[in-house]
Amino acid sequence: MNRDLSPFDKEFKSLIDSYEPSYSTGSWHRLEKDLLKPKVRIGYYLVASVVALLLILFVVLQNDLNVTESQKQIAQTPLINKTSVLKDSVIKQERGVQLGRYNADVQEYQELEPSESKVSEVIQEKIIEPIAERVSKKEKKQQDVSSNSLLCASEVIEPEEFSPEFDVQETKGCVPFTCSAMVKNVPESYKVRWLIDQVEISDKCKLKHIFESSGRFDLSVYIADDSGREVYQNHESIEVFEVPVLDFEFKEEDGLLVIDNQSTSYKTIEWAFSGIKTTETSPQFEMLYSGVYQLELTLKNAESCVAHRVEEIKYEVNHQVFAPNAFSPDADGINDEFEVKYRAREGYKYTLQIFNATGKLLFESSDRLASWSGEAPSVISGQQNVKYLWRLIIEDPRGYKVIKEGYFSQL
Repeated sequence: MNRDLSPFDKEFKSLIDSYEPSYSTGSWHRLEKDLLKPKVRIGYYLVASVVALLLILFVVLQNDLNVTESQKQIAQTPLINKTSVLKDSVIKQERGVQLGRYNADVQEYQELEPSESKVSEVIQEKIIEPIAERVSKKEKKQQDVSSNSLLCASEVIEPEEFSPEFDVQETKGCVPFTCSAMVKNVPESYKVRWLIDQVEISDKCKLKHIFESSGRFDLSVYIADDSGREVYQNHESIEVFEVPVLDFEFKEEDGLLVIDNQSTSYKTIEWAFSGIKTTETSPQFEMLYSGVYQLELTLKNAESCVAHRVEEIKYEVNHQVFAPNAFSPDADGINDEFEVKYRAREGYKYTLQIFNATGKLLFESSDRLASWSGEAPSVISGQQNVKYLWRLIIEDPRGYKVIKEGYFSQL
């Protein structure tokens, strides 16, 4: 598309077309330097990067060398420490031959060339492994001993150390008699047998047996080794005595506790009742108060065997109280007075009270022979069969009170 140019455009176009650039030697030198600047910077960057990588590589290699040296020191140090610890353990737990073996191993170790790898290998093979194995076995046996109270010793006993000890705590007693016995210092692999009168009763090193009958018994223990050969036996005589035979009955008769004693096989006897003691064969005890009493009998024979029995007796004092349900105060000589009759006991207090229907106290007396003649006719005028309450308060010598009461009528 053709367009006419404005005068301004035409002038600007002629200037552009007529422009010819001019170059000088100085200009070319400046242009050359400007083009080389980016290349120099890239070189600097490459050199710096290479130096940094070399530094990093140097640090890594130095760390590896330090770690290697540390590992060598660590590998040597625990080995010596382990040898020392195991040596202490062996000295404490091993005896005789085991200690000798250890000393020989140490001496052999000291005579070896001080080559690091060879020393470590020899120590591991000659000292650490054998000692660790022996200690491990011993510790396992010790754990087995502590976990089973019926084993034969408080520590591991080897067959060559076999020296049994036989012990019976008591050899005499009364039925039921508990016999405790044991054998000590017996290897775990050995077999133990306990017999009473040739009857086997246990295969443990500790024995606990209860004799339920009296008599003389033979207690025996036999020990056999791994091959079944009997290597030890021992015997003890056990004597068990019978206890006295308790047999008695009792009954209450008018405030008395009457005892019928039929006990046998005793030498001494003692009764105890409410703070009272006696050695009578069949005593009687007075029960003064209502309550729970305790009766005790103790028998002892010539062998000091004791039989003991306690009985609790619940008792209530019977005062034999009687009161009529009516009376007629009409002066005819028949039931003219109201009277409560009872059996008075020594040391007791008795109080008679009479109340009307409204609860008013009409009469009170502590006289055992007291009686009541009733209310005046004017008071009960026009009433038939007037009701009253009687109450008898009984107080024993201790101060405890018992109340008896009932109703009656005035005709």
